Amino acid sequence: PSSKEKVALDYIAMAAARGDKVIVYANYVDALKSLNHWLHLAGHRTALVTGKTGTQEQNHSLLQEFDCRADIRVLLMTLKLGAEGLNMECANHVLFLDRWWNPFASDQAEWRVQRPGQLKDVFITYLVMEHSIEEHMM
Repeated sequence: PSSKEKVALDYIAMAAARGDKVIVYANYVDALKSLNHWLHLAGHRTALVTGKTGTQEQNHSLLQEFDCRADIRVLLMTLKLGAEGLNMECANHVLFLDRWWNPFASDQAEWRVQRPGQLKDVFITYLVMEHSIEEHMM
């Protein structure tokens, strides 16, 4: 795994050990697929939802599984899908693998877990590589 993936894996393991659920956002499908691979090798059950994972009905079914099944602790999805009208208060951790140029899209994705009905503290984390263009976007 890459340096960023290692940090994400550690973070997710910590959250899952506490019984929490994590939504991981990225702009790039390949980044999500790669992290999903490493999560499966580490024994995590996940749901991967991108614009390329299937029909709207199939994506909705995956989101329902994440919401309802206690054994699926990680949802990986593209930021564009995360900005659509979703309520995901079953999760209380939001992890961004990269930053989008429009901060409003990230804000919308954060708000998916910060809805009325959220009973846990919410943690928002951005993974940013030091000395990179990402650092300047923050």
